[in-house]
Amino acid sequence: MSDEEAQLDSIAAQVSRMAQTADLINREVDEQTKLLGSIGNQVQTAGELTHTTLRQVKDTGKNSEQRTIIICFLTIFLISVLIFLFLKFY
Repeated sequence: MSDEEAQLDSIAAQVSRMAQTADLINREVDEQTKLLGSIGNQVQTAGELTHTTLRQVKDTGKNSEQRTIIICFLTIFLISVLIFLFLKFY
């Protein structure tokens, strides 16, 4: 075997190793892409849940505000009735 053939065999072996390395890198990239897709789906789901929770909190705040206003009006009404009764019968 001549020196040129030995060099060609060496180059062929290096190219083969580089091809295997490239194949491993491609597999790793595919796995990372799948993981990123999964993370993206989870982030989207979390965003939707956050939006739903925020809407529910706003609705709860509105309901609480309405109840507070009703309680204030009822309290004022009861105090007015008590004052009226006190003034009428005293």
